[in-house]
Amino acid sequence: MMLTIVMIFISGIVGCAQQEDFLEKRIPLERYCKLNEDCIPNKCCHPTYLVNKKYGHVCNESVFCSIAIEDKTRMDVEKWEPACRSNICEVIYE
Repeated sequence: MMLTIVMIFISGIVGCAQQEDFLEKRIPLERYCKLNEDCIPNKCCHPTYLVNKKYGHVCNESVFCSIAIEDKTRMDVEKWEPACRSNICEVIYE
C-alpha cells in the first residue's frame, strides 16, 4: 500500500516536470506574456517580432537607426499593435 502511494507521488512529480518542460519549449520565455502591455519590439531599430518587456531593449533618443530601404522591416512600414495571444507576444497588423 505504501509502495503504491510512493509510486503515484513520484509519477505525479515526473509528470509535472515533463509538462513544465513542454511549456517552456512551446513558449520561449522571451515571448511569454499575460497582457498586451507586456509585449515590445525585439530591438530598437527595424524590429521583426515582439518580446516580453523584460527581454527588450531600452530605446530612447540616443539610439540612431538606419533609414536605408533595405533595412526596413514590415513593422517599420505598416501600422501594428502589440498583442498577447495564448501567452505569446504577437504583432497584429491593421
